[in-house]
Amino acid sequence: MLTADESTLNCRLGVELYRTVVRAGQYAAQIWLPHYVDCMRSPGWHQDTYVEEYHRAFFENRAAGKPLDQCGIRDIHIGGLTPVPFLLAALDVLEERTVETDRLAIGAHLSLTHRGKEIRDAGATFVSLIHSIAAGKSVRTAITQQLDPSSAQQFDFWLQFPDRTVVGRHLTPACYLPESFTAALYLAWKYHDDFAAGIRANARCGGDNCHRGIVVGALLGAANGVTETWLSGLKSMPRLA
Repeated sequence: MLTADESTLNCRLGVELYRTVVRAGQYAAQIWLPHYVDCMRSPGWHQDTYVEEYHRAFFENRAAGKPLDQCGIRDIHIGGLTPVPFLLAALDVLEERTVETDRLAIGAHLSLTHRGKEIRDAGATFVSLIHSIAAGKSVRTAITQQLDPSSAQQFDFWLQFPDRTVVGRHLTPACYLPESFTAALYLAWKYHDDFAAGIRANARCGGDNCHRGIVVGALLGAANGVTETWLSGLKSMPRLA
């Protein structure tokens, strides 16, 4: 299982992304990248005991003289999807968008740190799902329409097993895409109408439950809302406000 610190770093960067976009009135890589560097280099800004490899590689490339927009690496970790709901929320504050423009914006942002087909495909699917749910589709309908028929049937088959068998034996509990994203989609699909049950189930599955929880929580929250019980006391709420 990831430490709380590791997930906190990516989520805190997500909060900073949201704040930066809203304050600037636009999303622009040339605005975000210097701010990302400043945050990561500010003593005490985070006190994490572990920093994911994409951060380490980014600053190794920067130290080697690469331009900021070319410091990203090929990365297949589900933690790379953390910015998606934060950036979508920020863009929603600014203007009307379409699923196509959001896919382009998310794809461009993710590629700054995470390159490769796996993260690109997962990011595009994540955007499509949030748009579908926001338009009124149920979580199950939205997910099923994104999957091929055999995958949808597989979700039905897995219902007979405990969650920790599905996410542990049938699917990896680790962070690697695309299986980790499929695991998150399965949990969101199973607990489609119960936010609390879904995020609790994800936590109990262990493995990279922190970053899986970004996907599960975003989809179930978009469909069902989030009660004050789950929001009160969160340290990021004042920053987001």
